[in-house]
Amino acid sequence: VIENVGTIPNPMQNSCDFIFEHNQADKKLKVSISLFSLNGQRITQIQKNIIPSGFNATRIHWNGRNSGGHQVQNGLYIYQLFITNQTGQTKSLNGKLLIIH
Repeated sequence: VIENVGTIPNPMQNSCDFIFEHNQADKKLKVSISLFSLNGQRITQIQKNIIPSGFNATRIHWNGRNSGGHQVQNGLYIYQLFITNQTGQTKSLNGKLLIIH
């Protein structure tokens, strides 16, 4: 179970942490986060393999930069979080992120 997906802070200025709660303690998870503009253009994608300890909230840091390494402009963005466990089960959740410099 994956729930309570969000970003801290939101709105953000220069960087943020994507957070989520899960019931996959001490199990390898593949996490993919894509950030999209409101017109559907992918701005960046973060991919991490993690092994969370315990059932606490997990954080993945983002530096506020697009795939080209440039600071993302002010605006409202949509993020999509995919989490795949060791057995191949995938869960997807979406959210909104406001960027204000």
